[in-house]
Amino acid sequence: KEGAKQFVNLLSNQDLIELIAFNERPYRIVGWTQDKAAIHSAIDRLKACGDTAIYDAIWLAIEDIEKKEGCKVIVLCTDGKDNSSVHRFDETRNFAKQAGIPVYVIGLQSKDLDGATLAKIASGTGGVYLEAEISAQLTELYNQIGSKIKNQYRFVLNLDRDKDGKEHILAITAGGRGKVRMERSYRL
Repeated sequence: KEGAKQFVNLLSNQDLIELIAFNERPYRIVGWTQDKAAIHSAIDRLKACGDTAIYDAIWLAIEDIEKKEGCKVIVLCTDGKDNSSVHRFDETRNFAKQAGIPVYVIGLQSKDLDGATLAKIASGTGGVYLEAEISAQLTELYNQIGSKIKNQYRFVLNLDRDKDGKEHILAITAGGRGKVRMERSYRL
């Protein structure tokens, strides 16, 4: 809980935050807000119990966040594996990928944790998977994710071209010695 609250504190005062909890189903604890105190209070009231609907929680988060403007990310923390979702792994990962929303996942080791699947969700959506052996490590992992999110860049390119139905490649290269190159295909 302390790690999650510290993560919230890393966000700017202009960032909108929604808190979704999940057990056998996901539910919104706090709707979109900039009120960090409300989020902190809600985090303090969270209790782990019941089954785990990770995929349904991600699905609900995507439906809520895809309507928002600006940089969009989902941060998920769990110590279990999905055992009660209506949505399946592949369709959830594909839904996040198509929406262009990275899912950053923190796994807390337990006998039920499925780290391999959580890592696939994160990597398949452009997010990162981090795993803690003990809860005392969660604050550091939330800080790492917060730093990655704060250092993201988003490029928007408006093309003044006619639709041709062909596949094109957009390549962006940035940096000096440690160049970063990104390529993505698109169709007009």
